[in-house]
Amino acid sequence: MKTLVKLLAIILLLSACSNLSIKKIENKNVTLVSLLNEMTDLETLMEVPAPDYKCVQFSSYDRKSTDPNNKSDTNWFANGDMGQYIRVETNNGSVEYVMTDVDGPGAVVRIWSAITDTEGTIRIYLDNSTKPEIEMSMNELLYGKNKLFPPPIAGTRALGRNCYMPIPYAKHCKITLTKMVYYHVNCRVYEKETNVKTFSLKQLEENFDVVKKTMKILESPEKLLFNPVDKSESKGTIVIKPGNSFVSGNDLPNNENEIIYNFECKILKGDEEQTLRGCLLEITFDNSKKPSVQAPLGDFFGTAPGLNKFESLPLGVLDDGTMYCHFLMPFKKKADFKFTNTTTNEISLNFKICSMPYEWTDRSQYFCAKWRTLFNQPTKPRIDWTLFDCKGKGKYVGNMYQISNPVPNWWGEGDEKIYIDNEKFPSTFGTGTEDYYGYAYCWYDTFSHAYHNQARVDGPANFGHSCVSRFHFLDALTFDESIKFDIEIWHHISTTVSVASTVYWYERPGAEADFPLIKKEQLVVPELPELKKIPGAIEGEEMIITKITGGKVSRKLTGENGINQQKVLNDTSMLLPCLITGFQGTSRSTGRALWWIDSKKGDELELEFLSDKEGTDEIFYSGTRGKIFGKFDLFINGVPVKETLDLFAKNITPTGEISLGKFFIKKGANKIKIVTKEKNRQTDLFVLDYIKIGKFISPR
Repeated sequence: MKTLVKLLAIILLLSACSNLSIKKIENKNVTLVSLLNEMTDLETLMEVPAPDYKCVQFSSYDRKSTDPNNKSDTNWFANGDMGQYIRVETNNGSVEYVMTDVDGPGAVVRIWSAITDTEGTIRIYLDNSTKPEIEMSMNELLYGKNKLFPPPIAGTRALGRNCYMPIPYAKHCKITLTKMVYYHVNCRVYEKETNVKTFSLKQLEENFDVVKKTMKILESPEKLLFNPVDKSESKGTIVIKPGNSFVSGNDLPNNENEIIYNFECKILKGDEEQTLRGCLLEITFDNSKKPSVQAPLGDFFGTAPGLNKFESLPLGVLDDGTMYCHFLMPFKKKADFKFTNTTTNEISLNFKICSMPYEWTDRSQYFCAKWRTLFNQPTKPRIDWTLFDCKGKGKYVGNMYQISNPVPNWWGEGDEKIYIDNEKFPSTFGTGTEDYYGYAYCWYDTFSHAYHNQARVDGPANFGHSCVSRFHFLDALTFDESIKFDIEIWHHISTTVSVASTVYWYERPGAEADFPLIKKEQLVVPELPELKKIPGAIEGEEMIITKITGGKVSRKLTGENGINQQKVLNDTSMLLPCLITGFQGTSRSTGRALWWIDSKKGDELELEFLSDKEGTDEIFYSGTRGKIFGKFDLFINGVPVKETLDLFAKNITPTGEISLGKFFIKKGANKIKIVTKEKNRQTDLFVLDYIKIGKFISPR
């Protein structure tokens, strides 16, 4: 056994190679081309930037949020995040809402918005010009349909639109829009003496070969960007019994001036979810007293719980279950890896570590990744949960966020609030958790991108385990003295959730991050209840459609993975029921329902349901009411319900169980017919959660 441990220790300990050195950052002018190259540059990402910059964010966050000490929904946790602007201007007869107004030198490095059926025109004015350099519809810029702003640099993921095309400017940038939307605009603000060449569409056309090169890397972010001649590659298999650890050998000779450029792991034995959460990974550089990396193995690789396929530039999970990390990890003397099995079962895994020579400089920084969690956290009263709190100098480059949600209701209205260098008010103040991660409207499609991902959503709606991540390249947050990253835990209902996050950053020696000690009992996957079926409920989504004369019926608009995003983009009437389920969780029994969309006056929907008994009994209906619901006449086996079902209400809420009266029910097949009597607005909805034969249950 000692021989095996020593052999594996030798494999894990990285040996020095030759004098080949990774390229170093040089002071340079900032141009469109330099920024395009930096979009995929892992080397630049890891070092102190030259020229230096700070990132700021302009967003449509609710301006009632003014006082961190007033923790109410009318102040610090206010959620009216649409249509908030710096000011309104009238230019050449056009009303323009000013989203961004910032002095240079600088660069726009990300624009985000949610899809909308009202496009609006975006105008980007540079260096105080009265003529916009960019003027086009917001959708054209962000959808990835414009030839100069192609995917995956721009595009839509889970109803969120992102454009990462860098737009540098020497003196000033102003961005306006003609319609009210949700938005983020992230900007770099450089040191005053920085020489920045202002962006133009002509430059973009002339340098489109560089755009294509960047696109190619972003389209296949899982591919290694390094293939050094002088390299060290370590491979091995580790078997760890419950309660044991594997540690690289501290008694072996030091290996100096190295950088890890690829680290891979693959689980060979053990329950995936429990193994990946229960195997604690720690990486320590240069004999530090504290590990720089400390996280559950799966959470470190951005997948939790279990293996969830996604492919980004720094982290990902491949089809065969291989987890990869391409974050660069430089060190002066040695790197020690420690794997601890906190589960009750034996763990077996393959690993590979690739390194090459590296010359440490005064801009070099250590790679760090650490994890924290909250179990059974009440969603009310609302809180700001601190993901990251660090003193010293460094660069924040992303995080993974995982939530275990026991209800279908939406969990992610919480804004990110990021304070740089002891700010009293955050220079990054967001509009919602999903907005920070680059999607929108609590959408439950999984997606993968070089910079942002939703690797897991269980459903229906937002029930179950969800896992999202975002990685910052051009929008990496530099700090000289401190950084504090809070995110609101903001749920649509009062419940309890469990959350976990891994934060990734680089730091100069001497920086100190505040993370709580990880306890063994925390390294488990939170258990979630099953969505309950109401006793006696005859589910609407299980009924057979026997007749429909107008509108559309769907059982998929309940949060199940599989709703085609493009179909929703093409038919926004389908968006409303999806949002109702996610935001309000109004399908109570099994979390699902049947939806009838876009019916007109006189349209009929007939459904067949089964009964295992025969006789006259009371029938109850359960569904949803709100401003976008109308009036409907119902018939049971051809007999009309005496009163019209009026589903209009100011707020979207469950109806509870409504008595339809007494009817004769046959054993076997029966019919319920719904006829649209009156519409309250252009887009009309009818939701059938379930019906029940007899025995009233009070509304939940």
